[in-house]
Amino acid sequence: PLVSASWDSSVLSSGINAEYGDAGDEIGTVESVKAVGDVGCPVGGIVQAVNELLLEKPGIVNSSPEDEGWIAELEMTDSSGLENLMNEEAYRAYLADGA
Repeated sequence: PLVSASWDSSVLSSGINAEYGDAGDEIGTVESVKAVGDVGCPVGGIVQAVNELLLEKPGIVNSSPEDEGWIAELEMTDSSGLENLMNEEAYRAYLADGA
């Protein structure tokens, strides 16, 4: 699976920096004018590839989160966290409720 930041693109309105973590750490961080947030992942896995383009153009995490703005490719080793994920509609409702 690809790790995408579309879940966060409306919260971090202008991504200005992206960094990848080291082995065993969070996948990385995304920094905006307003906040710095860790990029976690709800499943266990081994990072197979990272999107180096984000280091040069971090804004694509917002402008193209499901195409050019992907963060990492994982080889999933533990999918148990998938059952707790929200779909896009549920997440938008969650944000609208003031989360």
